[in-house]
Amino acid sequence: MPELYIITGSNGAGKSSVGVNYLPKHIQKSCSIFNGDELFILKRAELWKQGVKAIKESKRLSLEL
Repeated sequence: MPELYIITGSNGAGKSSVGVNYLPKHIQKSCSIFNGDELFILKRAELWKQGVKAIKESKRLSLEL
């Protein structure tokens, strides 16, 4: 059966920075890890390059994707 690990916590708690360290080693080595913060930053950068220069607008569009 597939395993799903969800790491939750308050803003600034370190989920993106150290959260992966809480996962079992076999998961860290063999699976891809989804990081929502990284995805948001990448999408916002893509929108910026496409000409969406307003920070609020790029954030809004990034969250919709």
